Parts: sequence; structure tokens; C-alpha cells
Amino acid sequence: MQKTISSVLTLFAVVAPIAAQKLTYPQRQAVDRTSYHQREATKKLTAFEKEYPAQMKQLEGMLIPPSNLKTWLSKLDDIEQRCQNIETDLAKSGAPVSNAKVKPLLEFVKDTRPKLETFRADIAPRLAKMSRLANPATYPNLQADFDRIQELQSIYSFKSFFAHPEKSAELAQEFPAVKSWCSEKFKEYKPIMTLTGGKNSKLYKRYSWTAKTFQEFSKNAAKFVKQAEVDIPNSLQQAEKMAQRAAKEKKPGYFTGGVRQKMDFAQRQLTVVAGFLPENDKRRKGLSQRFTTTKSTLAKLEKSLETEITAANRAPLDVYKGDDKNKLHSEITAAWKKKWPKDEVLELRFHQEDFTRTVKWVWSKGQKAWQKVDRSVLAATVIVKTSADVATTYPAFINVDNLSASRNVGCHTKGTGFVQRQMLVKNLHASPASPAGR
Repeated sequence: MQKTISSVLTLFAVVAPIAAQKLTYPQRQAVDRTSYHQREATKKLTAFEKEYPAQMKQLEGMLIPPSNLKTWLSKLDDIEQRCQNIETDLAKSGAPVSNAKVKPLLEFVKDTRPKLETFRADIAPRLAKMSRLANPATYPNLQADFDRIQELQSIYSFKSFFAHPEKSAELAQEFPAVKSWCSEKFKEYKPIMTLTGGKNSKLYKRYSWTAKTFQEFSKNAAKFVKQAEVDIPNSLQQAEKMAQRAAKEKKPGYFTGGVRQKMDFAQRQLTVVAGFLPENDKRRKGLSQRFTTTKSTLAKLEKSLETEITAANRAPLDVYKGDDKNKLHSEITAAWKKKWPKDEVLELRFHQEDFTRTVKWVWSKGQKAWQKVDRSVLAATVIVKTSADVATTYPAFINVDNLSASRNVGCHTKGTGFVQRQMLVKNLHASPASPAGR
């Protein structure tokens, strides 16, 4: 009897805990809800463990947009939220932790969280780095550099190679350094452009606009050079024929008209070519030698008509209409008198309608930086009496620095580097002769 009682008591001891773990209806509902979260979390975690390492391996060493990394973090947050739901729901229901259905759910949470933290630990430094690279504050010169890139786009939209050969040559000479600088800036700012939209980034669009302008400038320059290879020899040949005819027929008007026009045309084109082609380029050297030869030939022919040409020359028209004309006139007159006090200046004429402005960037070796140059120049003609019957025309210049608002007068122009022409004093106010030999 005693043995029977002992057996009953033993059985009761085993059954009692099981009975105590029996779930109530609300607890069973909580288990059902949390089981769903567990299944979803398991599915999402399994996918994450497969996809995230694979993508990071594929993107190793590449720029990853912060939004991409934040998406991965949001996936971890979703799994964590489901783990939190499991804990909260079960605890709120009072479900026994040792229950056969409850225990696996809680163990899942316990096993999952370290995995989530491991992934977060991998994402966090990546996100911090990419966020820093995507932040404009990381680049102290960002605004200034892109303002300059935009300025360069405007400067190199230039297409008037023939009309403004000197400017064309200057742009061409600076072009390699400008392109190199822009390429360096592209590398420097590639991270922020990539991480803030790639080709849709506002910064990339600004850079791309300038890059396309550079391509167009190079394309137009190549076309110009190709055409100049034909036009320059033709112009020089025509100038020689006109000069020979002028010398033979004693017609100086050809030199002051058609010959000068053809030579000026060739000179302008050669100036541009010299800017676009290196000094040792065969095309440039050939055209330059051809021009020099023609110029020497013309000088000899012109010498035979020196008296006639002097008689045919006229002073240029005074065409400047600016409100500051009188002021500019006084500035040049005073500067010329100071430099050449013995000169008898007969007249000063502004043969340009307006200032010519040049905007460019120049590399400063001393400061190891690019410096902006923004200058304007207005040319004038100073007519000086050089004998009883003859006057000589010399150029003078008003030079303006638009950045510093400073200005000076250039009147050191009696050297061989500047065009000088002789004319008769009596023809000072004569109407310009009709150019001959066009």
C-alpha cells in the first residue's frame, strides 16, 4: 500500500509541472502571433545572411551610397523589431518561459540578436565613411572649385577663333593645364558626386556640362586648324600676286588694301594655329615658315613703292563711342607726353569700338594655384609728326584689371614688335582711301 502511495506521489510530481505549463487561451494566441514574427524574422535573417555579404564582396573598394547601407540597417531593424515583439507579447501574456512552445521562441531571440549586432558592427564604419564622403562639409573648397568649373565652361564656350585670334591662342595655351586641373577635381569630388546621385547629381551635371564644352572646344579647334592649313597658304599666295602686280603697275593701294587684308587674315589664323599646335609640330612650323617667306618677299616689293604707299596711307577712323572717351583721351595723352616728351602728337584716334575683354585662369608656379585673370584693353592710334611732311602712327593701349579695378596706359610701342605706318601730314584729315586689290 505504501509502495502504491509512493508511486502515485512520484507520478504527481512529474505531471504537476506539465500541468502548470499549460497555456491559457490568451497565451496560446500570443504564441501564435509571435510564431509568425519568428518565421518572418527567420526568413529575413536567412536572406540577409546570404545577400549582404555577397553584395559587400561585390562592392569591395567601391563607393556605396549611404541610402543603400541605411536600407540594410532598416532590414536589421525590422528583424530586431520582430524579436522585440516576441519578447513583449509573450511577457505581456504571462506565458511560462519553460513551455515547450514558448522556450524556442525566446531562444530564437537570444540567438538572433548577436547576429544582428555583428552585421551592425560591419555596416556602421562603412556608413560613417560614406556619409562623410557624401557630406559637402567634408570638402572645404567644394563651392569655390565648382564655381570655377562653371566659369571655365563659360570661358571655353568661345567659338570666335578668327575674330579674336589672340584670345583664341591664350585659351589654347592654357587648355592643357585647365583640362588637367578639371580632371584632378573630378577625382577629388567623384565620391560626393557618386554618393549623391551619380549622373543625376547636381554636381556631376555641372561638371559634365563643362566637360562637354571642353570636347566641343577641342572639336572646333581641330576643324579650325584643318581649314587654316588650306586658307593660310592660299591667302599668302594671293598676297604675293597682289604685291607683284602693285609693284609692276605702281599701285600702292594694293599694299594698303588687298595685300594687307590677306596678310592680316593669314596672321590671325597663324596666331590661332600657334596656340593649338605645339611649337615642334610640322604643320605649325611649315605654315610659320611660309608666312615668314611671304612677309620678306612683300617687304622687298613694298620698299620699291615706299613713297607711293606713304602717300596712300590714311589715319584710322575714330570709332569709340564710350561716355569715358574724353577721360581716356586725356590719360593716353598724358602718358605719351611723359614717355615721349619730344614728340609732336598731331592727333589721337580710338580705332576700336569697344574694349576687348579677356577672362582666363593662369597657373601660378610660386603659389601653386590657379589665379583668375580678367582684363580689358582698348587700343588707340597716336599720330606723331616725324618730319616736315610725314607722320608716323603708333599704337597705345588702355589696360584695365577688372578684378582689382586698376588701370594703366601702355605707350612703350615704338619698338619693332608693334605695327607702325607712315603717312603724309597733309592727309591726316583726308577720307580713308578705298582699299584696292580685294
